[in-house]
Amino acid sequence: MSAPAIAVPVAGARSIRGVLAVQHGALAAFVVACFAPYLVRSVASPAIFASVVLWAFVAAELVRRQAAAAAFAVWIAVPVVLLCIAYGLNTLPDVAKAAAGELPAAFGQFGVELPIAAVAGALLVGSGRTRGVARVVRVVAAGCALAALIERRTGRQFFPGNVVNTNFGYTQQVQGAALTDSGALRGIVAADHPLVLALLLATTVAIVLAGPLRPARFLELGVLLAGIWATDSSGPLAVALLAVVLRCAAPVLRRAGVHHGIGLPAARVLFALGVSALLLAAAFVWHPVIDPGALDQSTLYRFALFSFIPVAIAAQPFGYGLAGPPRGLFVVESPGHPLDVAATVDSEAVLMVLRFGLIGLLVFLAIAWISTRAVLDRSSLRAGGGALAVMTGCGAIVAIEVWPTVSAAWVLLIAFTLSLLVAARRKRLEQGEVR
Repeated sequence: MSAPAIAVPVAGARSIRGVLAVQHGALAAFVVACFAPYLVRSVASPAIFASVVLWAFVAAELVRRQAAAAAFAVWIAVPVVLLCIAYGLNTLPDVAKAAAGELPAAFGQFGVELPIAAVAGALLVGSGRTRGVARVVRVVAAGCALAALIERRTGRQFFPGNVVNTNFGYTQQVQGAALTDSGALRGIVAADHPLVLALLLATTVAIVLAGPLRPARFLELGVLLAGIWATDSSGPLAVALLAVVLRCAAPVLRRAGVHHGIGLPAARVLFALGVSALLLAAAFVWHPVIDPGALDQSTLYRFALFSFIPVAIAAQPFGYGLAGPPRGLFVVESPGHPLDVAATVDSEAVLMVLRFGLIGLLVFLAIAWISTRAVLDRSSLRAGGGALAVMTGCGAIVAIEVWPTVSAAWVLLIAFTLSLLVAARRKRLEQGEVR
């Protein structure tokens, strides 16, 4: 992922201060839109809001870098036109919108929001705003984690109108509040769903781990992990805990010489073996049935979803499109009532397979490999490359595409991580080190 052709940064302290203010404000607004889309909905739809603020960041960065007039016009004007089209499609009369089907939502997300997020992620690497946005993420995440803990402890939501849509058997819906099987409120604060808040908090854990592990950071990690626990989301909690364990073990492994023994070729082999094992388990071990006597039915539901990967590819190699499969085609037998996968796909990997078939699976695996590569590259990891690994890991149990602002954050991290890897490789080539 490369940035548009640009010249040297613009001089002038006053101009730079104004541009930096726009960038800080835009990135902070995007972070708020990710963690608290409920608050953004009073202004605009979260997808359009995220597109506008990321576009503002891109425009400010191009001004800072003194983009050529033609390039600047293209990069500024095209998103404006696309945003207008998306707004027009989403404000069609109900009859026309029904006839358009998935087009308005798909165009707004895949035609506007995600491309802008990709450009913003690529430009973020050289903007000098990485540490600033990381601080904003950590502050907002810590606040949301504490608020989630209070919600779980008191049994009251800070934003009662923030209705949670949950349809898994072990949760209940009481006045918009998702309850665990023990009757405790799942922390949600102003996020789209408790699981989405948990994913964002887990991703923030990776950002915190990118720096030196001082006592204050361990306290921060404790708050974030407690916030994930308050959402009653075991998957993101497991991913976050794994990231913490690996980060704490890294210095010990390096002193023992183990780190240097795990090279890129070995990582490729291990990655291929891991993917093969997962696909074999999906084909021969996991089944679309949830044992009524199992304690953790949520985890078994994910395994049941994975069992549809080979079935869906065999039935429709190129997927069922953005609308997904027809209802009743893929059903998980669960206690109480069957779960139609067309209505509840709690896995980004499975969702991409259902929508795009084999291509979707390959794209998800490519993103997973980029994440792995960033973790292996120490310079990329120190710059925050581990955030993509954690979010993608959570993508095995969360349908990221379903949530507009979170999907934009994911694409931004993909572009950001790719740019980090490209910059790291270019530096190694300049130093004569080829990997």
